[in-house]
Amino acid sequence: MRKLIISLCILLWLCSFASAGQLDDAESEYFKGNFAQSFKLLQPLAEQGSVDAQAKLGFMYANGKGVPQNNKKAVEWFTKAAIQGDIRAQFVLGNMYYVGEDLKQDFVESAYWYKKAAEQGHSDSQFNLGNMYREGQGVEKNFKQSTKWYMKAAEQGDASAQYNLGAMYSQGQGIIQDHKKAFDWFKKSAEQGTVSAQHQLSLMYYQGKGTKKDILLAHMWASLAANKADVASMKFRDLLALNMTRDQVKNSS
Repeated sequence: MRKLIISLCILLWLCSFASAGQLDDAESEYFKGNFAQSFKLLQPLAEQGSVDAQAKLGFMYANGKGVPQNNKKAVEWFTKAAIQGDIRAQFVLGNMYYVGEDLKQDFVESAYWYKKAAEQGHSDSQFNLGNMYREGQGVEKNFKQSTKWYMKAAEQGDASAQYNLGAMYSQGQGIIQDHKKAFDWFKKSAEQGTVSAQHQLSLMYYQGKGTKKDILLAHMWASLAANKADVASMKFRDLLALNMTRDQVKNSS
């Protein structure tokens, strides 16, 4: 799973605006739907080096707000903000270069900007960078580095990173194989609703791998995943039920 957020929520950008002056006026015009006027107010500020204005112009070009949609122009303004350390712009640049929509796809540039944001603690960038190290996209394939970035995102509560970290521990990729730690990370992800993690927990409870064997809990987690139309979990749930009493099935569902 890769997290690509190209159409960003406008509130994400506006909430960081300065509380006075021309930036405040630009925010007001935007919320009124006067996108062209908002753009007009932002442009000179962006040219003077305002990070918030630069990031906002990038957003407006990317989404065609107040100006014709133009990803190349969006990249120009996002880059100016990103160079000044704007974590949002760095993340979006990582996304845009990865996708390559209306501009040349460039995994090296994508990884570069994800890393900039990841180093500032941005969990989605950490997760995406972990994926790129795992797949060798834009960087040399390196399971150890992949695990490092998954760990950082997982510790911030990222469910997808928690699942991938569980998989890395389970397989011993980039880290010493440890089924107990694999189980713990799968469980954290499963508790957030990740279907694949719920399925893995079901298997681990059934096998007694990384945890005590428990067919009731195996059935419970398989049922949760099955309720989300996971075919493998549906089959496993039904298989488990054949070895359970009617009351056990009822209590674990």
